[in-house]
Amino acid sequence: MKQSSKLSLLFITVFSSVIIFNCTGTSPEYNKYQSSLKTQIQTMINVLNAGHYNEFMSNYVSPTYISSMGGIDAALLSFDNSKQQALNKALTIARDTEPLYEANSNVMTYISTALPRPVVFKLQNGKWYLTDDLFR
Repeated sequence: MKQSSKLSLLFITVFSSVIIFNCTGTSPEYNKYQSSLKTQIQTMINVLNAGHYNEFMSNYVSPTYISSMGGIDAALLSFDNSKQQALNKALTIARDTEPLYEANSNVMTYISTALPRPVVFKLQNGKWYLTDDLFR
């Protein structure tokens, strides 16, 4: 192989690697949000394990869902033991999963083959809330 061909191949390889590395598509907020949400998920698991379901629903579940159910008390009535256990398991898997971030809608989604459905959080007024998908 000629020297110029080797140089060209090296240049193309390096240039391609730089382009691929820089096009990973993560926004500046992603790392900050991912880290804070991972900490929040652990806190959510702790609250669930302690049996503080009212606190859990009040602090971590979408206010839109709570309102659609008729308030915290009504939402808690449908949050039975099987749903509590399933949510605890889903949060544990999500905590150890790399999320997808949609910057335009401020949504963080955790997808895994181990999850029956994605765990979705939406940023509202500076706070992450679980969407109602896991409560259906």
